[in-house]
Amino acid sequence: MGETLSFDRDARTDINVAVGNEIYVNGQIKSVNFPKTNRLTEIVKSAVKGTGYNDEWCYDIDNIKISFGINKQSSNVDTVVSNGRAGDTITKVGFATNETPEYLPLPHVLARKIAQKLDQTFLDGDVDGLGPDGKLNLAVAYENGKPEYVSSVVVAAQHRDGIDLEKFRGEIMGIIIPEIRHWYDKSLTRVVINGSGLFVYGGPIIDTGVKGKKDADHTYGNLIGHTGGSAYGKDPSKVDFHGLVTARWIAKSLVASGMADAAKVELTYLIGDEMQLEISVNTFGTSDIPESRLVEIIEQNFPLKPKEVVDSLGLRDNPELFPLTAGYFFGDKRFPWETVKELR
Repeated sequence: MGETLSFDRDARTDINVAVGNEIYVNGQIKSVNFPKTNRLTEIVKSAVKGTGYNDEWCYDIDNIKISFGINKQSSNVDTVVSNGRAGDTITKVGFATNETPEYLPLPHVLARKIAQKLDQTFLDGDVDGLGPDGKLNLAVAYENGKPEYVSSVVVAAQHRDGIDLEKFRGEIMGIIIPEIRHWYDKSLTRVVINGSGLFVYGGPIIDTGVKGKKDADHTYGNLIGHTGGSAYGKDPSKVDFHGLVTARWIAKSLVASGMADAAKVELTYLIGDEMQLEISVNTFGTSDIPESRLVEIIEQNFPLKPKEVVDSLGLRDNPELFPLTAGYFFGDKRFPWETVKELR
């Protein structure tokens, strides 16, 4: 998507990717610079190599078959979207909480920090034998709605065959603890590293990865419900993209303004309509302002029509931002939807 928008700011994309023993790239593109297959192949290979997968980890991208099935966008959808209307019937969810500086749930923020640290440690080669694949789950104990301590961290980290497993676990523990030190309680926090033992074989050769397969990981964790399709591979005209970031923009602005300690915003779109079919807000009892009044505040302060949102946030003006969303859509101040809007 970023590649296409860098040459054509009005391009439309809806790309799906499946990565396994072979790689399949399918979907729709509308652009005056329709990408050539050889350039698409370069993009795919570069993305895979950037993750650190190679022949050592049983995934040599130069010997993996890459297939493309990309067509031009449906003229029916094109007509609706070109007129500034919603191109799908869907509900998008936004959330914010003041329990972290990022206005994201604490378990999600801590899990993200550990995952990013493990990724960077692998790429830098700082832990001998650490591989590119891994899984992570983190839980936080709450009391009266406030986080108290990390209750558990479960990590599965791929490694080279023949390592000293206990030494390896100790090195991974050394990565985890600094990231959760303010919430770590030695007597209460349970940490499990490679609980099933060896984890030599992993990655796409073992488990097929599909774009948007785990949207909770890319947004808010499991605290709130998730609806609709993934925003990945879709340009800003798609409801899955502009609806997702609009709901987050609204929720974060409500919380950052002090109107609530936490807010969940749902925007329901009807295909072909210019405005949302419904706007709802849930502050979980953390606001003195009636939720009906909060909806009025939203309607008075935010651009809500699809084209207005895209233009107001400049979603087509910075294609270099889109690669930064790989992994996480929220919490990075470089994203325009993370800017807090002053509310009247």
